[in-house]
Amino acid sequence: MALLAVVSLGIVLLASLRTYYGQQERDYLIGNARTVSAQLALSLEVAAPLEALQSQLQGFAFLTLARVRLLD
Repeated sequence: MALLAVVSLGIVLLASLRTYYGQQERDYLIGNARTVSAQLALSLEVAAPLEALQSQLQGFAFLTLARVRLLD
């Protein structure tokens, strides 16, 4: 009986933690995307050279540990 209780509690806690950390990761990525987007918008407004944009994209990708692509 105790084993069944421990296993069921473990499953419930595992599901809760997976949901919580999934949401935390999503919020982190969305925050990074907004910051990168704002900085790139400023660079595009001043018509930065393509090499500067490429360097900036590589820097953002390195810092955020994610792939960064400039669309449009």
